[in-house]
Order: sequence, then structure tokens, then C-alpha cells
Amino acid sequence: MASSTSKTTDKYFKISSVKDDTNELAPQQEEKKIHGGTTASVVSLLSSSHSKDVVTNCHVLQIIIEVIILCGRQNISLRGHVEDRGNFLAILGEVAKCDETLANHLALGDIRARYTSPKIQNELIELGGNEILSSIVESCKAAKYFVIIADECSDVSIHEQLSLCLRFLDKDLNRQLVIREEFVGFRHAESLKGEAICELLLQFLDDLGLDVQNVRAQCYDGAANMAGKFKGVQARIREIVPDANYVHCKAHALNLALINSSSNMCVRNMMATVQAIAFAFDYSAKRLLSFANENEEVQSQMQKRTKLRTLCETRWSSRTDALFTFLTSFPVIVSALEDLKEDHDDKAGQYLNAILSFEFIISLVVAQHQGLGGQGFVLPVTSASSERSFSAMRRINTYLRSTMGDVRMSSLALIHVHRDMSVNTLRVIEQFAARKTRHVDFM
Repeated sequence: MASSTSKTTDKYFKISSVKDDTNELAPQQEEKKIHGGTTASVVSLLSSSHSKDVVTNCHVLQIIIEVIILCGRQNISLRGHVEDRGNFLAILGEVAKCDETLANHLALGDIRARYTSPKIQNELIELGGNEILSSIVESCKAAKYFVIIADECSDVSIHEQLSLCLRFLDKDLNRQLVIREEFVGFRHAESLKGEAICELLLQFLDDLGLDVQNVRAQCYDGAANMAGKFKGVQARIREIVPDANYVHCKAHALNLALINSSSNMCVRNMMATVQAIAFAFDYSAKRLLSFANENEEVQSQMQKRTKLRTLCETRWSSRTDALFTFLTSFPVIVSALEDLKEDHDDKAGQYLNAILSFEFIISLVVAQHQGLGGQGFVLPVTSASSERSFSAMRRINTYLRSTMGDVRMSSLALIHVHRDMSVNTLRVIEQFAARKTRHVDFM
């Protein structure tokens, strides 16, 4: 009986030992599983989810950038007095109607990561402008030597803005040499003294990564702070780079010569009369309506102009435009003045007598055909590119957008002026993500 009990006990302990060994092996097997295929599956799932999020985030941000670039190219203000009614969000909303991913982002996305705020807009505008600027600077560096063209002008906020353009050689698609003059931005000029502007120009070139020793010419207008023989910008630049020859803007020089050549009393009287009549029709609704009614017959000859052009003392091109418009619409002007004279407009009678005189007609025809406005001249170096950039500045920085910052205005000007240049949105996204830690991942 005892032996039977002993056998049973031994059998029990053997079974228990096997169960215990099995229980000890279970955690080890589970550990192997965790460190094996199961963990790999979790990592794979996380990686797949992250990649999907990155693709979605990049897709949304790319559309936001493209809308901002579109507004910049077309000079459409992004924000309104009320943020929700701005053009940027309105266009983005229209795009979202055809894009479910963007619609979900705008409707359900984290408010901290929608990337439509004014601060983010400014950042993306700056990056878009920098992308265009980098392309221009790379081409300029490839050419090595270049010319700087600069001018200054007040914006609507009465801040002096310095415009810089670069002139250099490049090759077109046919590998032929072409001359390029490219606007590269505005800088706020706190002082208009020659020393201050010179330092601003040198800092501008340094920020662009261009070597000032490669400057071979500099072109400005004839203002004393720019063209001064001893303390002007051109003199200070030549102290640093002796090879940087100064060229007085040929267009400004031509304008001064034309003003002096117009010292003949008949020509001066003719121009004064043209200016007075242009102002008279411009600032009187009654006279402008009379001119418009008579203007329909010759409008095609006037190149679709609906108003007379005024003269400008410093804009050489405005003279040709004003004289051409006046001469082309001469019969219309006479007819309109006759109608106004019959309507007891005393000024109209005086103007009519003046323009029907023999001296006036001869002076007008000779002045227009001899090119007193400056047409027909091939000017190799002028500051016209800077002048055109100021026209862009006035279109961008209007009275309603007068609180715009300098960086935003310069970047928008780059996008607007170089509207034909493409912007690599993927590179903008990379730079945007690399600037600082974002609420969502883009890489």
C-alpha cells in the first residue's frame, strides 16, 4: 500500500514539474514573440500612419501656398477688414469644395495647425519670395560680374524704400547670351544720406550672398546723395570697388536735355496748354463726359485710351504718351471744347482759341514727331527697372494696405513683378518645416 502511495506521489510530482516548466517557458515564448514579428507589425503600422499623415499635411499646405502665390501674382489682397471675409480664405474655401482632404482640414483640423493665420501667411509669402530671389541670385552668381541699379521712393506710409535691381548676362534656352535686369527687392531706408544708402546697398548685397568686388557698374539718377562726386553713393562704392563705374541714368539725363531743348517759347507754351487742358478734362466730370462722348470714333487710334494724359517733369515716358494722345484725339478735343463753349464754359473758349493757333499746332506736331518724349532711343543702362518696381509698390502698398510690413511688401513685390517665374512649393514646404517645430509633421 505504501509503495502504491509512493508511486502515485512520484507521478504527481513529475506532472507538477512538467506544468511548472511549461509555465516558466510561457513568459519566455511571449517575450520572443514581442521582440519578434508582433513588434515589427506595430512599428510598421505606426510608420504607415505617420507617412499617411505627412502626405495629407503636405497636400494641404501645398494648396495653401499655391493660393497665396496666386494672390501675390495677381496682386489680390489676402486679408480684409474682417479676417473671415478675406480673399485668401474665400479662394481656399472654393478650392475645398473640390478637395475633400482640404475641406476636412479646414472644418475639423486642429485650430493651432490650420496654417491660415496672418502670421503663417507672412511666413509663406516670405518663403515664396525667397524662392524667386534664390533663382535670380544663382543666375547672377553664374555670370560673376553684374551691375547694380538703385533708386528710392516713398511708399503710401511715407517710408522711404530703396529698390535694387541687378543687371547681368545670362543664356537663354538656345544658349544665346541675353541681358537680364531683375528686381531683387525693397529695403527700408531710414536715412537718405549718401553714407546711409551706401551701407544699406552693401548690406543688401551681402545678404544676397553677392561679392561687391564683382560689381562693374552702378546706375542711379542724378540726385546729389546718389551721384555726388565726393560723398555720393557712387563715390563711396568706387572707394571700395574702383572698377564700379558710375553711369548717370540715360533716361533721366535725356529728360533733362529735352527740358532744356524745349526752352523755345512756342514749345513751352504748347506743353503748358496741353497740361492745362488735360487737367481740365481730368478733374471735371462735365468736361470728361463731353470728351468721352466724342471719343468713340478715334478710340482705336488712341490705343483704347479714354482720357488725356498729363505731363510729368521727371517721367520722360509720360511726355511722349501725353503728346501722342493729344495729337491723335485733336479733332475730338476741338469738338468737345466747342460744345462746352456753347454751354457757356468760358475756360473752354480760351482753350479752343489757344489750340487752334498756327504756332500751337506746328509746335505740337514737331515736338511729337521729333520724339521730345524720348521714344526711339536705345538706352543700354537706365534706372527704368527701379522705376517700374515703384509702380508695383504703389499697386501693392495701397491706402487700404498701408500697415503692411517691409518684408511682406518686398516679398509680395518679388512674386508680383516676377509672376512668370515658377515657385517650387515642395521646397517652400521643406523650408517651412525646417524653420521650427510645427504642430504637425511634414517630413
